[in-house]
Amino acid sequence: MGPKGSSTYVRALLDQGSESSFASEPIVQLLGLSRRRASVTLSGLGSTETRTVTARTQLVLRSRDNPKFEFETDALVLPKLTSRLPSDRFGDLDLQQFEGLTLTDPDFSVSQNVDLILGADVYGQLLRPGLKRFPTSQLVAQGTAFGWVISGMVLSDKRLEDRTLSSLPTQALHCTVELDLEQTLQRFWSLEEIAPNSSKLRPEDEIAEHLFKETYSCDSRSRYEVRLSVKPDRPRVANETRSMALKSLSSMQRQFSRDARLAEAYGSFMRDYERLGRMTRLLALEIRCEDAWYLPHHAVIQASGDKWKLRVVFDAPRKTREGHCLNDFLWAGPPLQSDLSLILLNWRKYRFAFTADIVNIFRQVLVKCEDQDLQRIVWAPTADASPVDYRLHTVTYGTTCAPYLAIRMLSQLVIDKGEVNLPLGAECLKAETYVDDTFAGAEDLSTAVQKRLELIELLRLGGLELDKWSANHPDLLPPQARQNSPKEIDGDALVKTFGTHWIPSQDDFKFRAADVEEMSTAATKRFILSNVARLFDPLGWLAPITVTAKVLMHDLWIQKCYWDSPLPAEFRERWHTHYTSLTQLPPLSIHRWLGVASSRSYQIHGFSDASPRSYAAVAYLRINEENGRFSVLLLAAKNKVAPVKTISIPNLELCGAALLG
Repeated sequence: MGPKGSSTYVRALLDQGSESSFASEPIVQLLGLSRRRASVTLSGLGSTETRTVTARTQLVLRSRDNPKFEFETDALVLPKLTSRLPSDRFGDLDLQQFEGLTLTDPDFSVSQNVDLILGADVYGQLLRPGLKRFPTSQLVAQGTAFGWVISGMVLSDKRLEDRTLSSLPTQALHCTVELDLEQTLQRFWSLEEIAPNSSKLRPEDEIAEHLFKETYSCDSRSRYEVRLSVKPDRPRVANETRSMALKSLSSMQRQFSRDARLAEAYGSFMRDYERLGRMTRLLALEIRCEDAWYLPHHAVIQASGDKWKLRVVFDAPRKTREGHCLNDFLWAGPPLQSDLSLILLNWRKYRFAFTADIVNIFRQVLVKCEDQDLQRIVWAPTADASPVDYRLHTVTYGTTCAPYLAIRMLSQLVIDKGEVNLPLGAECLKAETYVDDTFAGAEDLSTAVQKRLELIELLRLGGLELDKWSANHPDLLPPQARQNSPKEIDGDALVKTFGTHWIPSQDDFKFRAADVEEMSTAATKRFILSNVARLFDPLGWLAPITVTAKVLMHDLWIQKCYWDSPLPAEFRERWHTHYTSLTQLPPLSIHRWLGVASSRSYQIHGFSDASPRSYAAVAYLRINEENGRFSVLLLAAKNKVAPVKTISIPNLELCGAALLG
């Protein structure tokens, strides 16, 4: 059915092997369905990448024989879905055996075009009780919401001639979708940019800041309560978003039936979430609320070796059929997070150093009652259980305003309870914390210990705790955290091509490369750009390696290679050289402490240079250790690829000097 009431009969293929549903271009045009931009890579059997889908649509399906059954689904749009099915003319097929069954497609044995593919995202919602087998054939009839569907083995005329089937073409339908590359590239280039030094707030940021100041408060346990910075004129989509949430829950329940470990971990998370008061059940009379917004949720699994970790994601960016999502109607607030590279540079000046994480920072910030209905979910551990509606009571990670509210809460905690009574703890939160990771220390041990104690106390006054402690001296670890472990230097939760971690026992930074074997399979522009965009090197210590990847990315754009076409031999060779160089990273190390002290003098030396392909800048610290001895240590580096338009070397050298400045 189309948006204006137009409808038509379509032929749909149920394909549990496909992660998504699909609609053919002719049907989308016939019904006048609206489209939304997409960039989704499709891969099939053998992990072969087939093409990139650039549009998706929303459509309503209704049963031909049961008009009361109707459901809405999201579908990716392709010019053509499959060849005509079935591909061959059947042999002697006895249709009398299906008497008494209301078939979804009475002409299923006639070769015709396929208009829709209904994948695993909706498959479970369509199944109904009933399974019939037929003694005279290998066919099976399955009950569905649309009627009975037939599947199984049938010998066509061609197959009757060759029963070995060894030389006959076979259609195997399977599809997986890969995450959009755009967000990953955006994060990569934002890391490459130099943050503007501007304290002026935009008008929308002023709205968010004013709302926080006027409405924040503390509860009886000293935890901060805040309002969500909601924009005016948001649509009323409670019914639609609840329907979306139920579909997502149904999809998760199908995964639970196949994966007991996931089911137990997910259920345990939800039970704990309710037990800790982070969500509460709605009364029956509260469910109907036109201003409510439901968030679908799903699992993200982080697995590495023997480690297995579940993260439940509440999906605020999920869009309705009109293209709306909750994040569209929330002010993001001003960017308050400090520059990670500056925090790490500051951390290197301390002889005694420690790190710790604030436990579940977003879940420690309460949302006031007025806005809790914008964070509703539905939950049931199995398909047999009735879904229950919940309100989320804390700031939800993934909402546009979550980073601002969490960091703004910390700065308010400093103002309210830290600046006068706990100055060292206040310094930690103001200048030595990146979102929820603290990198602190001092020149002498006693001051470092005092800073740790004040930080713990200050956070306690805000209802917050610290964990995941690491330190280069045992006295800096709290009694309950005497086990030291390496600290990951992580800008976000993305999997990185290589990562930086700190070894406290050696007080060194080390580098860990990704799975080189996996990277060796790169054969397309999409795969290479995806890996290059995950490079994480905030201080540019690996600039000689990363610049080759950036130049390669630059050349791929200039060459106008198709996203999923095999790369020319030259690019494959260059990529091979790059990823094999990553195997040399683990032995490398950079000492964390710069060796600076109040009794020593030091200088900062900067250099910049340029070539036709790129320009770069680097800064070193030169320390006078007295007695005629000097030490030189790498501070930071930065490089950029030269623009596509040819620029003279002198001009590029000026760009390098500006980068140094």
